[in-house]
Amino acid sequence: MGRHMKLIKLLTGKFLLGIFAILCMQTAVDAQEKFDNWLKKEQQKLQDYKDERDRQFGRFLEREWRQMQLMRGIKIDKTPKPVTTPVAEKKQPEPTPAKTPPPIKVIESKPPAPVIEPKPVLPDIPDRVRTVKFHYFNTPVAFPHPEKFKLNKRGRYDKQDIASFWQTMSKSDYEPYVTTAKQYKDRLALNDWAYCVFLKKLAGQIFPRSQAQQKLFIWFILIKSGYDARVGYSNEIHILLPSVGTIFSVPYFTIENRRYYVVPFDEIPQRPMALTTYDGRYPGADKAIDLRLNSLPKLQFSDRIRKLKFEYGGQAWALNIHFNDNLIDFLRYYPQTELEIYFNAQASLSVQQAMLQNLRPVVQGKSETEAVNILLRFVQTAFAYKTDQDQFDREKYFFPIETVNYPFSDCEDRAILFAFLVRNLLKLQVVALDYPGHVATAVHFTEKADGAYVVYGGKKYTICDPTYVNALLGRTLPKLKNVQPKILKINS
Repeated sequence: MGRHMKLIKLLTGKFLLGIFAILCMQTAVDAQEKFDNWLKKEQQKLQDYKDERDRQFGRFLEREWRQMQLMRGIKIDKTPKPVTTPVAEKKQPEPTPAKTPPPIKVIESKPPAPVIEPKPVLPDIPDRVRTVKFHYFNTPVAFPHPEKFKLNKRGRYDKQDIASFWQTMSKSDYEPYVTTAKQYKDRLALNDWAYCVFLKKLAGQIFPRSQAQQKLFIWFILIKSGYDARVGYSNEIHILLPSVGTIFSVPYFTIENRRYYVVPFDEIPQRPMALTTYDGRYPGADKAIDLRLNSLPKLQFSDRIRKLKFEYGGQAWALNIHFNDNLIDFLRYYPQTELEIYFNAQASLSVQQAMLQNLRPVVQGKSETEAVNILLRFVQTAFAYKTDQDQFDREKYFFPIETVNYPFSDCEDRAILFAFLVRNLLKLQVVALDYPGHVATAVHFTEKADGAYVVYGGKKYTICDPTYVNALLGRTLPKLKNVQPKILKINS
């Protein structure tokens, strides 16, 4: 009897546990179903909000337009630069070997061990998805393009056509385009400007027959990416963007104390003097583009080599500088912006490897002052001088990789490169000196350094001019001896 009772209790317990488990499972299923229903309702509310916001903005675009007179582009510096390289007399003796030096011997620096730039990791796209394929500065891109946008308009656009474009795009399945574009932005390490250029190349594939539709597509995706992008029209469509810093030599107008620049993305700036645009802003789209280059895009590597020669103290050197030619193409039409951005930009990995590895043995074991004088002579004499107006017919500041690439450079380009070398090879603090019509640098030494200097942040910085040929540290151009420059901070 006792054994039967135990068996009955055991079976009863298991039965009750089973019932409890079933009830728990049912409760979990009910809870999940309630959560799923709640989530669907919330997602629908969000979608309804987005749809209504898009409808309202579309209606706004049908009516709220006015003609704007554009301000001429801001000039970088109205003072003309020297037409030829200023050359200093060799009043200061250069260090020479203790014994009579042998005939100058060129030391061929070896190229760095294989230059490896990180390859971009691109988004995975299922085989069944329709794509457009193109190259972003020789870097292959496969972009999903499942939507067939029904836009038949050709020729000139006015406000009604622009409003219609917005309404059609906002009703389409556009969100995967924004998501994938942002993925490429992250994986190719694109800054805001590089992202705009990426959208320009994508738009050319999606709307190959219409420049106007390409620009409107860029405008739409930028807005959906959170940027305060606008469009205007005159004889053609123009994209209008605010910038964190000044963009020079580009027409602009001001709304609510914010400058909107008329910018193209891969060509010389356009110069319309009037256009029709709207005053309002799409809700939530308020970012201005940031032109800082904290990292360069991860582009397919295309190796180029430039041989540079210079002499100092009875010795000659030849350096083989490797760099990525695709980055040169990317930077070719980079907007002209504030000098600090160029001085603080990150150099490409290939230029860092080639230039720093080749120059490190040249300055190794030298005092700070002698090492700086060697680097000064390198930048002063390894590059031919020509103003930007003579070389490009426009002002163009160089990032370090561009100074290596182009046959000529002028004062600010050399100052930017010199500052990069001193900071990375010698770990010394550098500031930029912005004179009228000229740019130089100054270095904070931890040992005694004679000559002209400036004081910044309570520290003495000795003037070093990478354009003043044969001038050692502490010498400044005679015409600038009594001119107080604007001192620009360069990050460590």
